[in-house]
Amino acid sequence: MNHVSPSRTRRTRPFLALLSALCSLLAAFPAAAATPGGEWYLGAGLSWSAPLNGSVSEQRQTLAVSLELSHEWERAVAGLTLIHGANFALNNGDPKSWGTPWDAIALHAAWIPWSSPWASLYVGGGPALLFVGFRRTDGDFPNQPFFHWDTGPAVMAEAGLLFLRDQQWGRVSLGAQLFVPAFTVTPDSAPGAHRISLFTLGIRAQL
Repeated sequence: MNHVSPSRTRRTRPFLALLSALCSLLAAFPAAAATPGGEWYLGAGLSWSAPLNGSVSEQRQTLAVSLELSHEWERAVAGLTLIHGANFALNNGDPKSWGTPWDAIALHAAWIPWSSPWASLYVGGGPALLFVGFRRTDGDFPNQPFFHWDTGPAVMAEAGLLFLRDQQWGRVSLGAQLFVPAFTVTPDSAPGAHRISLFTLGIRAQL
């Protein structure tokens, strides 16, 4: 008879719910987002992600994908971003040591203090809701690690360069983001409460 541990019940990834919310929001702005030269932009990105607390041994670098809806002015930009950090590791060969999976939804605004014909600098931040997963093991299934999710508010800071800003198509940005949670986590490998910030560096294309 197969035995299923209650602690191994899998949860629906928060990213799926966040993606559904963004699609609903996009439906509210069809005309603005499609206007040539308009101020609404839809973006998608890929970034390298790394947790910044070395005391938690199972943390791993990973890749993250993102979707963003933003509104732009001459000297400012504001938007809603959804980010999904994958659960595979870039810096560990142990197949059981998966990455640090995480999801986030962030409302953010940035100031554009400098702009040229080919690039513009932006600096900003905003509030975020952060979902962070940590590998745990069940005594009944020692070779099948699963993830426990901790969720809470966070502050996001960002800076980067936006290229081809005067174009409706082909806009690209290079940027870094730092997520600092207001909550602590309690992974198995490090007794006690830990506050783990996440750093990302990546590229984003906009339409």
